[in-house]
Amino acid sequence: PADYKCKENEEIKVLEIGGRDRSDVFSIKQMFAHQKCVNVTILDIISDEGVDIVGDAHNLSKYFDNSTFDYVSSISVFERLIMPWKVAIEANKVLKMEGMHVAQTHQSIAIHDNPWDYFRFSDEAWKSIFNKYTGYEIVEQKIGAPAYVVPFTFYKENIEKSAGFEVSLVAAKKMG
Repeated sequence: PADYKCKENEEIKVLEIGGRDRSDVFSIKQMFAHQKCVNVTILDIISDEGVDIVGDAHNLSKYFDNSTFDYVSSISVFERLIMPWKVAIEANKVLKMEGMHVAQTHQSIAIHDNPWDYFRFSDEAWKSIFNKYTGYEIVEQKIGAPAYVVPFTFYKENIEKSAGFEVSLVAAKKMG
């Protein structure tokens, strides 16, 4: 939380995957800039101001030692990963035991930044990525920001009110 008070000699290490300032919307590093005990490392596949490590999230263990981070954050990243389950496994390697991975992505939103837009996730889909086989226990999963998904073929006559959600989020704890 923004009002968190650091304990004496406390250091919280956070890895932000895909954290370059792409859309000027959200940055974990900016959010915790006033917290002296929070050390945020940004990994992104593209070099940009503020990016600490340029690299592929599918290979996190090449860039970081095992059990380095307390938290891993990936905001609007999982839809762009060609193998999201591999990134979950790689994040598990660099997380400390009982460390948390928070991932937020899309459930229903238009394809964007083609050709690097591969997946959409319902709240239930997270169970296929963050589970006992990848070393996690899901603490919470949610969808939000309802949106109507209306096929163009039905738009003028018989509008089908298929509800979707713009946001899908999971918080998973490393358990093994």
